[in-house]
Amino acid sequence: MAAKHRAKWWIVTTHVLTTGFAMPFIATIVGAILCGLLGLGGSIPGYLFYLGFRAVGYIGGTYYSLAYLKKSAISSDWVGCTVPSIIGFVTFALLGLAASIIQVLYGSGLIYEVLGLVVFYVVVIAAFVKVTSDGFRALQNQAQSLVVG
Repeated sequence: MAAKHRAKWWIVTTHVLTTGFAMPFIATIVGAILCGLLGLGGSIPGYLFYLGFRAVGYIGGTYYSLAYLKKSAISSDWVGCTVPSIIGFVTFALLGLAASIIQVLYGSGLIYEVLGLVVFYVVVIAAFVKVTSDGFRALQNQAQSLVVG
């Protein structure tokens, strides 16, 4: 696939949907299936295993999205995509947190699970902000070096 000039909205939407929805959704399904197959359901190790898969979905999805954008999109304002991407991702993450808390409260209702989810989402959001900011800055620098060079 040849890279094409893309509008900021396309870059932001692609990045946010990949990192805040698609990859975490896939990782959640895989993690839940593996927890069930390994007999870890309902245990603290199973819960941590499941959260680990979700973290891979979020953080791995962020790296995957940046790599995809690098090969498929050309922009003169990569850095300008940072704040809208963070706003979109945080919105998805907060919806995911709310859904997860509701699921926990209607399930086991254990407070450690709710606290674990809050810490998990704070870490995931911080990682997304760092990786996305650095990634878009690197893409901006690469775009500028192509123009200058």
